[in-house]
Amino acid sequence: MWTNDLWPLVIKAYLSTPTGPKSNCSRPVVDLAMQLHMKPADIVDRLKTVDAHKNPMVERLLVHYQAHPKKLKRDAERLAAMSGFGNSGAFYDGVDTAEAGFERFYRPIDGTAFTPAMLTILLNLYFRLVPATMVATTPEVIDMARRTMLTVDQVLEVLHTFLYVDPCAKSRTDDALAEFAPITRLCRETWSTHDDGNPMLVAEEAEKFLQYYI
Repeated sequence: MWTNDLWPLVIKAYLSTPTGPKSNCSRPVVDLAMQLHMKPADIVDRLKTVDAHKNPMVERLLVHYQAHPKKLKRDAERLAAMSGFGNSGAFYDGVDTAEAGFERFYRPIDGTAFTPAMLTILLNLYFRLVPATMVATTPEVIDMARRTMLTVDQVLEVLHTFLYVDPCAKSRTDDALAEFAPITRLCRETWSTHDDGNPMLVAEEAEKFLQYYI
């Protein structure tokens, strides 16, 4: 539930680089929305309130924190440390993450390093490469590992798994063990989620999720 005590967190997001309102899928908005268990659109609306400079209370806070960035950092950390605040583990106890709205896209799946957002981005990368370029020295692979904070080996594991699940792949892997690997199920689910690997749909979704990894 929103209270005015939470405005420092919104102002902190507003003042993050680049200063100003942010998109629904930007990292400051998504991270804060997940902390507060609110919709990103609600965070964006409050960022617009800060940017409008028409709310006297919010404007006073903005001017104060612009002049005292260390205090803003302390106050934001204090709010984050409040009992139960942002405690994703407690929040999700007994909750089906499939029903948890946008947050499920940014939460690791089944204890792996991968989130649905990451897998969608990597599926888009898969469609932009050919098997011969799915190697550790390919610049796109290296760049994607850096952006998503995965290792190059993890990126390659996903790419090769998509190659395995792709029914149209000419260089499909026939490793029987791959069928039982946990990542295979995740990649297959990602594939089926996007209209059985529709490249146009995947590209559209990946473009949205990439905003989080800028």
